[in-house]
Amino acid sequence: AQIGAVNCIRIRDGKKVGFNTDYLGFKQSLQSWLGKEIPKALVLGTGGASKAVQQALRDLEVPYRIVSRSSSEGQLTYATLKEQPEWLASHPLIINTSPLGTYPQVEDMPDIPLEQLHAAHRVYDLVYNPVVTKFLEKGAAQGATTQNGLEMLHLQADASWEIWNCETPFIQ
Repeated sequence: AQIGAVNCIRIRDGKKVGFNTDYLGFKQSLQSWLGKEIPKALVLGTGGASKAVQQALRDLEVPYRIVSRSSSEGQLTYATLKEQPEWLASHPLIINTSPLGTYPQVEDMPDIPLEQLHAAHRVYDLVYNPVVTKFLEKGAAQGATTQNGLEMLHLQADASWEIWNCETPFIQ
């Protein structure tokens, strides 16, 4: 309910209960990758996966800003990132929650000013097919450390299995 998006449904005794395994998979994967020192983040995209990522960041007490194609209260636009380089400078974690770059449109990627990225940046792309997206490739070429969404997918699968098969799943 807090996330506002469901991606896994358990049906027991005719009753449907919605869960969000994106949240669990992302949160666990991010902690595994960065430990307790998680820097300020820019969250690219506003869909269901973005909502799960935002909740995980809130729960981890990581300050973040949302980046979208269109302007909205509390959100930055991709154009703003180009016009105001301080946003990328002050938010070293960049998280792509959009499907840009997913097979078969592997040449697509978020429209951020890649020339502003450097070794202090961490680029996390929820996309896992291809394993190295154009976004991750370009970020790494600028010196950023990168992570794809494959571990997140595996962790989500584990959570879904438990939701569907255990009397009392760990996720409530």
